[in-house]
Amino acid sequence: MSCWVVPSIAAELWHVSLKHILSCVENGRLDSMKAAGFTFVDIAPAGAIVSADDARPRPRTYVPLDPDELAALADDSVASIAALAPPAPAIPDSSDPLPDIDIDALASPDPLDEPQRPWTGWHAPRAAARQLRRPPGSSRR
Repeated sequence: MSCWVVPSIAAELWHVSLKHILSCVENGRLDSMKAAGFTFVDIAPAGAIVSADDARPRPRTYVPLDPDELAALADDSVASIAALAPPAPAIPDSSDPLPDIDIDALASPDPLDEPQRPWTGWHAPRAAARQLRRPPGSSRR
């Protein structure tokens, strides 16, 4: 089964230089094709053809728990979660009056109340920055 990739990927997979891959393509030692302006090389010309019929059953990657083990874990986890949970907050009595809050003290200052500088455009800051620039290799003052 063929696997077509660009030469740079083949060079990275095989730990060789791109120059070596391209020279093998030129010499005909490596199967290649051009499609849509790109060069592709076959990195698995003699690879096995895999189909659904050839699939073997895979080994398990886990160990199933016994019902007793599962119950023991469930009991422990519920107890540990309950121990870590913070205490429930007290619900305030509806007859308690709310404290008086000065809303004006909490308000942030209005940015429009600050004095604004007139807009001078981008030319003045650009000219000021130009004066600070020094060409490469020149000494700083």
